Amino acid sequence: MRCLPRQYKMWVSHYDSRLSMASATLRVGIWGSLKPGNVTRSERKRRSPCYLLIRGPRKMFTNAEGTLHLSPFVFITCQYQTENLIKGWMQSSVPQAKFAFSRPGLLTFKIEGQTMVAAEALPRCPFIRSFGWSGEMISGTLDEVAPKLESYRKQHRAGYLHVWERDSKRVGDRGFEPFAKPEWEAWGAKLLALGGPDWAGVAVNRSVPSGEKVLDLIQVDPDRWLLGFHVAASTASSWVGGAPPVTSAKVISRAYYKIKEAMLWSELPVQSGQHALELGAAPGGACQYMLEQGLQVIGVDPAEMSPEILSHPKFEHWRMRASDIRKRRLGRVDWLVCDSNVAPQHTLDTVEGITTNQHVQCRGLILTLKMPDWKLAEHLPNYLQRVKSWGFPFVTSRHLAFNRQEICVVASKTLA
Repeated sequence: MRCLPRQYKMWVSHYDSRLSMASATLRVGIWGSLKPGNVTRSERKRRSPCYLLIRGPRKMFTNAEGTLHLSPFVFITCQYQTENLIKGWMQSSVPQAKFAFSRPGLLTFKIEGQTMVAAEALPRCPFIRSFGWSGEMISGTLDEVAPKLESYRKQHRAGYLHVWERDSKRVGDRGFEPFAKPEWEAWGAKLLALGGPDWAGVAVNRSVPSGEKVLDLIQVDPDRWLLGFHVAASTASSWVGGAPPVTSAKVISRAYYKIKEAMLWSELPVQSGQHALELGAAPGGACQYMLEQGLQVIGVDPAEMSPEILSHPKFEHWRMRASDIRKRRLGRVDWLVCDSNVAPQHTLDTVEGITTNQHVQCRGLILTLKMPDWKLAEHLPNYLQRVKSWGFPFVTSRHLAFNRQEICVVASKTLA
């Protein structure tokens, strides 16, 4: 499994007030601040699991004639009914941003003359699933959209196209899950056909290598589309709409999707043969995924586990409450996972009691903090600081695509 997340912030080493970025260097990482400056190729190779270096932003943000082009508008996608959380965050963190438009799961803001401010600030908001520079709203069928999309592709010289629709329901509402839909592929195939030979090299709805430019076409409503683009500067921004390429499969519970997304997004250095402890493991969805990755898994839960999990040779069931665990037995645990249906304070109290014990030396944490009232999100910075105080200097959070009313918190003791 890949080592570590590539990005949570963007830093611009050099650029003038008019965004002349010929010598600019963007460095990206999700675990905390990095000092500006260049990173050599050899250093990048050594540290590539943890950091992403993108050189030549002028190439990224110029059109075919070499003219710098950054839209003053940014688009943001998110989970249904978290729009107000993002509006509030923008008011406090990017006060120069002016709200422009919204539909459930989609917002746009105007940041005149401060576009790079958005590139630096927006990745810090855990509720933003994806974002980019917004082009224009287009009404019509795909046949009518195609010519404008072609013009935009030439302008930005993008080799990738992501086409998808905004969330129309809350995750879990009437069975809704953020899986890629067959019609998205059909839309992409039609656009490729309409584009002709010039589109032969464009990849549609594929995960994007770091540093590549991506055209975004978002279905806002039937026959209404938002056109934009972004640069793949993180694991999540390489995915279509910021949701992982996870398909519907036979899983024990949807906890499978959450832990998979958390591990893919965070790129924790989890390796086959290591030991994981899950608190509140029943019926075993997260255990199922971790076992697939070759981990030795201990599931702690007084409830019944799935027979499929119980029969796995690398699984051990401790049928008890977390408070009853003898900490001396946890010396071999590398990773602690907790997705219990309790208040955030209770989750943190339980995990703190384990991780601060002298017999426990786990490398990292994946915690799900339930938010029955989104007002609890105001306390998220305090929650993260508390986790840091346990000896985990690298802590971050994200409202995963497969999360419901909850936040994923990931912590690590090291960047490798």
